[in-house]
Amino acid sequence: MSQSKINLANYDFSHLTIKQADLRQVNLAGVNFQNTAFAKSVFAETLSSIWSVAFSPDGKLLATGDVDGLIRLWQVADGQQLLTLKGHTGWVWAVTFSADGNTLASGSNDTSVRLWDIAEGYSIGALHGHTSGVWSVSFCPDGNTLVSSSQDSSIRLWDVSHDNCLRVLHGHTGGVWAVTFSPDGKTLASGSNDTSVRLWDVAEGDCIRALYGHSSGVSSVAWSPDGVTLASGSNDSSVRLSNVLQDSCLKVLHGHIGGVWAVAWSPDGLTLASGSADQTIRLWDVAEGDCRQVLHSHTSWVRSVAWSPDGLTLASGSQDETVKLWDAKTGECLKTLRADRLYEGMNITGAIGLTEAQKATLRALGTVED
Repeated sequence: MSQSKINLANYDFSHLTIKQADLRQVNLAGVNFQNTAFAKSVFAETLSSIWSVAFSPDGKLLATGDVDGLIRLWQVADGQQLLTLKGHTGWVWAVTFSADGNTLASGSNDTSVRLWDIAEGYSIGALHGHTSGVWSVSFCPDGNTLVSSSQDSSIRLWDVSHDNCLRVLHGHTGGVWAVTFSPDGKTLASGSNDTSVRLWDVAEGDCIRALYGHSSGVSSVAWSPDGVTLASGSNDSSVRLSNVLQDSCLKVLHGHIGGVWAVAWSPDGLTLASGSADQTIRLWDVAEGDCRQVLHSHTSWVRSVAWSPDGLTLASGSQDETVKLWDAKTGECLKTLRADRLYEGMNITGAIGLTEAQKATLRALGTVED
């Protein structure tokens, strides 16, 4: 009973002795462990605060990064947790998939960027060079180049095939919260604690221009699908839409009452999603600049939002230790992802051999015990 993806839902193991069982990725929903004796067995833990979410290009997987340094891969269709990727020793601020979906990149407070083989579920490389936490990572559309930004105020471009740093971009005077490639891969946009957004020429490494207007740190940036408009979210509670060709601010979106930690465009470019410290997600009609819908359900800051490739589903990660999947049209919360889905309805009444920490965790997961 130690392999992942095993489904033991509704089995009866009452009055048995279970030794050295790894139950962290086993579906135990409805399992009866009444009066079972456990010896050296391990269970999954509850999720920690979620800082980053990202859909795979085919929309079948969702990656999440948390404050425990763990990356989890979830099956979107049923909310099943498939893998837990371990390697970082600090908070995972950012996760992103390569265009072919075979590689995941992650940035962490441990100052490293890691690359992961999704099919095999292991780390295939660690990129070092930043001197402080890595807050954002983004793959170039060609899949060969990765960009990262850090609290150390720098941006680094990496050759992922050879695990080497191609270029370091300097210009921001504060930590760089967010960086992302334009759809054509020729331009970078970055947002910083220095309140500015900068545009960079990828080939030359030069800053093309700086965009100003926010009155506090810029924590998120996102390109429209056509590469003409840039959205930026700030701790000043606003979202700004800027035309990058004309160097002009098109609209300022007001409505959040807390810092805006995440912005993401729908695939059709008609809607912008924003996640905020006010615990809400807002969906904006970009053409009109109006808030079309406010999504309520999280009970703490919303740190990350991401659209599924078909534009039908929105994912959000929060400090409330949950990931939520939303119907983008109706605003209905479709699923709440958490580790305890594996243990829903499990009965451990009278079970022995569990540590106090395990008991506390299992109580938090809604199981039953004396």
